[in-house]
Amino acid sequence: MDNLLHLVGLSRRAGRLAAGEEPVRLALKSGKAVLVLVAGDAAENSLRRVTHWAEEAGVPWCQIPHTKEELGGVLGRNSCALLALTDLGLAAAAARALCTGDQNYAALAQDLSDRAETVQSAEKARRAKERERRRKEAKPWAAPSGSPQKPAAGRKRPNGKPARHGTK
Repeated sequence: MDNLLHLVGLSRRAGRLAAGEEPVRLALKSGKAVLVLVAGDAAENSLRRVTHWAEEAGVPWCQIPHTKEELGGVLGRNSCALLALTDLGLAAAAARALCTGDQNYAALAQDLSDRAETVQSAEKARRAKERERRRKEAKPWAAPSGSPQKPAAGRKRPNGKPARHGTK
């Protein structure tokens, strides 16, 4: 099986895929779609509609060298002509998989890879900032939560009596 079809199956299992005409239209309209894939043997009307929707949403789309039956087989259906990937990393990987078979997709693969890298580095910076904020909020002088403290020798307990360790 083709690497692109493996990525489509992975996207479906991850819940990052809209399959079929109406789900693709809704994903494009809501701004969730990152890349639209159209089967090589899709009908002219489907191709015309997805072209209009994708251009309106500003999302790249491409026709892939797989049939509707091949796409449907990966998704557990009889056939599927339209797919929308909603994860930037998976879309970049799919574009790279397309690029290995046909160099016409090289610009698309590079653009999606650059966008995915930018998003990934921004997320990494956000997580580092959150860790730093939590570290600053931590009180190093406070006892760790959940561990009872024993009173130190010579100190008085809350009831006013001196603490005695090691004696009965």
